Amino acid sequence: MPLSPKAAILDALSATRLRELADAFGINGPRQAKADLVEGFTRNRRLSAERMLGELHRDELKQICRNQGLDDGVREKQALTDWSQREDIKAELKVDLIILLAENGYPPVDRDEVYKEIFEQAENFKKHRV
Repeated sequence: MPLSPKAAILDALSATRLRELADAFGINGPRQAKADLVEGFTRNRRLSAERMLGELHRDELKQICRNQGLDDGVREKQALTDWSQREDIKAELKVDLIILLAENGYPPVDRDEVYKEIFEQAENFKKHRV
């Protein structure tokens, strides 16, 4: 049976690191065995996998990626291209968006305001995310 998202994340961490995170998140229960720690985290319904990922170090995130068979060659945030400032990238994204929406039957008619609204929402999200 495949691991839950939380268990897949926790599997890459040492028991010592799991104890540190358990303290940080207020996870109670047995703490001797790694399996007990993982079970304590997975039973906690208030703690999402996304929140746990936010507390991990870069090397831990890369190990999780490797464990899941994903490319761990993530780039630093500063090295990422600011797509909202580059017209060539925006044009390419618009073409990809048009194709994706068409494949899924939306919008029923080709209207530029739909694409414009989607880009405005994406730029707004980028601007205001924490």
